[in-house]
Amino acid sequence: MGNAIAKKYDAPKDYTCTGGHLNLWKIWPGKSKENGQEVSIWVFDKNELSKRKVNPINDKSIQEQIFQIMKKDLNNIKEITTSSNGNCNGILQFKEIVEESSSVIVFVTEKIVCSLS
Repeated sequence: MGNAIAKKYDAPKDYTCTGGHLNLWKIWPGKSKENGQEVSIWVFDKNELSKRKVNPINDKSIQEQIFQIMKKDLNNIKEITTSSNGNCNGILQFKEIVEESSSVIVFVTEKIVCSLS
């Protein structure tokens, strides 16, 4: 995780669960440094696709396609949560989109205790 996360949230070194399609998102428990609220920090790193133990994805163009799909999905979520005060139709409370780079996407939600993926 990057500096933007470290500035705002305390989180352990290792993630505690995964989520999303093919469990491509790594999820860390975190705590807001501002108000102590417990959160979950979701991270997708396209560079991790080639390091997967099961079905690694080594083709760079496929990695980029997956990354672009993730970015598009996140932008759709941003639109929904912006118009509904952070609430994604009662499914998951989004706190903020923390980071987007050329290979990493990070966002923060209310604390989750498990993934249904």
